[in-house]
Amino acid sequence: MRGDEIPDLVSARKSIGHSHVLPPDSREPDNAWPILCKLLHKACERLRSHGLLTGSLSMQLAFLGGQPWAAEIKTPETDSTIALMRLCEHSNYTPPLCQVVTDTTAANDTEKQRQLDTTLDKLRARYGRRAVYFGGVQESRDEAPMRISFTHIPDLEVERD
Repeated sequence: MRGDEIPDLVSARKSIGHSHVLPPDSREPDNAWPILCKLLHKACERLRSHGLLTGSLSMQLAFLGGQPWAAEIKTPETDSTIALMRLCEHSNYTPPLCQVVTDTTAANDTEKQRQLDTTLDKLRARYGRRAVYFGGVQESRDEAPMRISFTHIPDLEVERD
């Protein structure tokens, strides 16, 4: 672009998120994971409905009478539920032994993820959120139901749980 600096477009919305108080029997990591996956799926669905991408993912935990904990990870801009569910630290990543990636392969994978997310969003909008979801959400079907937040009133036709 001949060295011209192009400013980023500024969005009025700074974040999309969900919160949930875990019941006592869901506070172990194995029981909390499906609920976290469900909250992530709902947030990604909202990202796509607003036509937005995210460049980071954060999680905050508050403990009764204890110190809060928070973590954030940066990611290439995406609205893909699958891409965000697969995030891991570099230290915990083992690259494939014999994978050849071309620009065409990456573009096809991105398009496939976009088509999958769009299809899932349409099915969930038509038949309800329990109609189709990622396997990691199975154990949290009754947890994290749709709520009305201070900044977002859900469209009950689209966002029924």
